[in-house]
Amino acid sequence: MSRHYGWRADGTVIDAEAAQIRRIAQWIADGGTIAALIRDLNTDHVPTATGGTWSRASITRTLRRPRMIGDDHYAPILDRPLWDKVMAVLTDPARQRFVSKDTPRPSVAAGILRCSVCASTMFRAGRDWACDNRDCPARPHVRVDPVEVEISERVLTRITSEAWLAELRRAVDRGRDHYLWMRDTAADRMQALAEAFGAGGTERAALDAGLAAARGVIAEADHGLAFLDAAGSLADLSDAQVVEWWADAPVTARHDVVKAVVDRIDVTPPAAGRGVADRLVWHWR
Repeated sequence: MSRHYGWRADGTVIDAEAAQIRRIAQWIADGGTIAALIRDLNTDHVPTATGGTWSRASITRTLRRPRMIGDDHYAPILDRPLWDKVMAVLTDPARQRFVSKDTPRPSVAAGILRCSVCASTMFRAGRDWACDNRDCPARPHVRVDPVEVEISERVLTRITSEAWLAELRRAVDRGRDHYLWMRDTAADRMQALAEAFGAGGTERAALDAGLAAARGVIAEADHGLAFLDAAGSLADLSDAQVVEWWADAPVTARHDVVKAVVDRIDVTPPAAGRGVADRLVWHWR
């Protein structure tokens, strides 16, 4: 039975391989090149799950799987913040570091699309977005251009609504310091919980609940910061001016706004009578 690098078939972690995954992820998050990483892994005789050598495709395929942060079957290997950084490098045109000459043009959909069947990230394959999981029973695909149009129309409708613009203005009024304070306070809370647990003053259930709540605060703060970075400049614009901005803005800037308002879009398999819009399931932030 085939298995994925880092785990046994039953979903438990192989410690030595998990350590290599963390090494790879941190290298990429820190700005290292994939070419140098491939050279180091193969020089160190680190085998892939099949015993082969590493390549650009095997590294990106390994890291892009959502199971890296755990699911119902697989134990987590990476924490969410590190995986998000790696995904930003691998899929975000605004911060892409490893671009070949034949890389397709930037897309507002990069890093947003997920397979609705297996939850894998969709990758660009010519004129299509396709499921990245070779073991997926459906492996849905969808044309690039209609998806671009649908995302642009839906997101533009959202960010020109008075409710969204009002939310943006409230975030701008709070400012970055507010969200940084939220992060620091939550981090201090996690440290205090860990110390109390280590001293025997907290039960495991209370520790887990407290850590989960603190992580939720950190995630909210991170979203607030990303929201301000991507869309803060729109706060003083009218809805008509936002439309003008969208028409003139580079793809990278529009992509940042999309990521600030969309958590993910699930792509369902094709079916008779269903167009592209019908096959996209939206998960807004």
